[in-house]
Amino acid sequence: MTSINVRYYWDRKRNYMIDYCSYDSQNAELFGNLYREYLNEVFPLKYNKQELSLNLISDVSGTFFTEIYQPIQYVPFEYEYWCKQEKTFQATTFFTIGLCLATLTIILLLRYFMPLYIINLLTALSIISLIYSLYKFARLENLSRKLFR
Repeated sequence: MTSINVRYYWDRKRNYMIDYCSYDSQNAELFGNLYREYLNEVFPLKYNKQELSLNLISDVSGTFFTEIYQPIQYVPFEYEYWCKQEKTFQATTFFTIGLCLATLTIILLLRYFMPLYIINLLTALSIISLIYSLYKFARLENLSRKLFR
């Protein structure tokens, strides 16, 4: 946020500050290359052939604010919903795994002492919880694709 404020201040007060600014010619090439690399990372093809100048700073900061920074402010509500759905999916998955392990343990240890309908009921519950867990996973994956395109 600090760099945006500095660039905004530079854009607004640029006319008053030009007389007070000086450039170090030894580091100018190094900073120019670094600045060009940063521009290529954020905007891959937009500013390739433009010369580095004071006007470019205000253009880049304006473009960054309108194209990248402003769309981010709408994400947190959807991200909170995604986090809630992820917690629900984790709880469902842990319940499913626990139910399957308990069912398999009961079948292994108590198969001669328990009636068959209880074992069938536990197996059916395990199958239903697995199907529900897969359904929740598919919904979470679709939401993730929509949110984190």
